[in-house]
This record gives sequence, structure tokens and C-alpha cells, in this order.
Amino acid sequence: MITESDKNEYDALECKNITLEDFVRQRTETDIEDAMQEANYKREVKQSAKKCINNVLSLLDSRHGSVRRTIVIDGANVMHCGSPHTDHRKGAIQQNIPDVAALLSLIRYFVVRDFDVLTVISRKYAKPGATTFKRAIDELVENNLCIVIPSSYLDDTVALEFAAQLNGVVLTSDLYRDHSNMNNRSRRVVEEHRLNIGWEIINDGSRNMRLKNPEMDYQASKRFSFRHDDGAEMCQNDVIQRLHVVPDQLQYMISNERYLIHKPKDHKRRTVALLNKLITQGVSEIPENVRSILATDVHIPRVSNKSINVEPAEIVCRPFDDQEEYIDALEYQNNNDDGDW
Repeated sequence: MITESDKNEYDALECKNITLEDFVRQRTETDIEDAMQEANYKREVKQSAKKCINNVLSLLDSRHGSVRRTIVIDGANVMHCGSPHTDHRKGAIQQNIPDVAALLSLIRYFVVRDFDVLTVISRKYAKPGATTFKRAIDELVENNLCIVIPSSYLDDTVALEFAAQLNGVVLTSDLYRDHSNMNNRSRRVVEEHRLNIGWEIINDGSRNMRLKNPEMDYQASKRFSFRHDDGAEMCQNDVIQRLHVVPDQLQYMISNERYLIHKPKDHKRRTVALLNKLITQGVSEIPENVRSILATDVHIPRVSNKSINVEPAEIVCRPFDDQEEYIDALEYQNNNDDGDW
């Protein structure tokens, strides 16, 4: 049955290549698929008795005219700091195997609260065996939730530039002291566009749990919290003010325009369904992926003479619908890599 609201939505989209009947049918199929993903998430990711994922449960700002800032996630930092998987292989550079479950938990936390979320990672983290769940990284890239940058650039530098241009906030446990010490501009960017998060190990019984709150937050193997740079936990009001901007603040128009263009609420349902699917798959697949990684030798990079002459600003300004190009290039480089790991 086609309702008046169906007709209005169809007309608003100005669909030229699909009939109203097909539009309603496809949307109904999508609704059913999303509901199945949520059912799987509820079934496979068991509910915890705990009521919150950290010290901040709601991120609603009551100030008049406030707008959510774009969330830029330092993907490498989150995957390393949120990982419980010790890399005990001979020659391992990092202590932990980067855990995609921690990244998914953080992305979902903000998506369900209507934030525009973007993750930045270096190309090396999209390679086979580099993280606990490569397929999830690929799907995040395909769905414009993750930007992969050349390994020859510092991913944290690009994350900060994204945040500076979008008036966003970089979520990371890295204090970025090197950036702060470069010059006055870099110091201001770090001070104004970075939010510190901390991770704590939780007991086995509380891992991979769906929390008992309206957002059904996912708790992976570690629990994150918002913290001041000295390690003290931030109160809810401080976090809210950090993540929102109001009309009398300097870069309000940038955040407001960005929010109106991307309309994260419009894409929320599909994005949450995708994250529910990846989290559900990860709960069963990640342990085996970790065992497989630990059973292989550590990759030893070879020196490469290749260089990529691309300015960081060019990477930052790339359109978000160009992600397929990254995947194609990544696949080619995986098969023809000299090793700029």
C-alpha cells in the first residue's frame, strides 16, 4: 500500500529512473534488511547489565542553535589503544594487533547520536593481516566512513587538517606534542580540534556486550571514556561543549553548513545497520583472524624508491564519493607492493 508520505518522499527525491511502486518496494526491502541486522545485533551481541559505556551517556546540547561538530577519528590510535590482542611475534614493532572492534564501537557510539563521523587511517592498516578485521575496513571505506591515505603521509597530520578545515574534533589518545611544538598554528589546531579519549581493560565477561541504554552501545574488549589531557575524566557538560558549537562561536557557520549538507540523521539508519552487521560478524570472526595473524611471520618492509607527489591539502579536499578509487588502488598496490609500509 502506497501512502501519501511515500508519494511526498518520492517527489522530494525527484526520482527519474525508478517508478513510485519500485521505490516503495526497495525501501520496504531495505527496512526489512535493517531490521534483520538489528535483530542479529541483539541476538549475537549479548546485553550487559551495565547502563553506560563511559562517563557520558547522552550528548544532547540544550544551548540554543547548537550544532554538532564533525567527528574525525584517528583510526590507527583507536585500533592500537583499544586492542587487547598482544602481538608477541618475533620482530613485531607494535605491542598490540590493531583491533577493528574498538574502532567500530567508537564510530557507532557517535553515529547513533547523530554525529557526522569520518575515520582517517594510513594505507598500511587496510592491508591483509594488518588489523583484526580487514573486511570491515574495506566496507567502512566503501561507505565513506573511512579515508585511506598514502603511507608516505602522517595520518594524524591529515586527521588534524580535516578537523581544522571542517571545524571538527579529532578523537585520539595521542597528545600530539610534536604537532603542538611545530608552530603557533599547529598548536592552536591541536588545542581547538582534539579531544582526548582513554581506554581501560575490562573483564572477559563484559567484553563484546551490547549495553543497556537507548542507543544499545557496543562495548568491545576495552571501555573508552572522555578524558582531560592529565588523564582525569571529563564531566558530561565539558564533553558536550567540546563536541558542539553555538552561533556566537567563530567557526559556527562552517559546522552548520557541513551538518546541513551531510545530514547525518538521513543516513543514520543505514549506517547503524551496516555497523550492526560488521560488529556481529566481528564478534565471531575476529578471534580466528587474530590466531591467523599470530601464526604468520611479521612483515618486514623493503625500502621503496617510489614517492607520491601529493600535497596534504589535496588529500584533505578530495570528494567523499571517490572512495572506490582508493579500494582499486589499494588492491593493485597489495599485489604490486615494493613495501612502503
